[in-house]
Amino acid sequence: MIARNQDTIENIRLWDARPLLQMLQQTQAIRLYYQFYNVAVDRYHLADGYHQVMLATRELSPQLPARRGPG
Repeated sequence: MIARNQDTIENIRLWDARPLLQMLQQTQAIRLYYQFYNVAVDRYHLADGYHQVMLATRELSPQLPARRGPG
């Protein structure tokens, strides 16, 4: 049955974007003016075949940190 449905088996989404989003937010924490809001999971045809890929965009945060004075 698996051999007859190989295209479906190869197209099963296995990755969870939540751990990647959490890691990106943690590593970006030192730059408070950036934020990651979402991770897109998609599939692309690359040179060596069809692959699942995760993409995230670093965006400016709507709440910028307060400016610190000299000192």
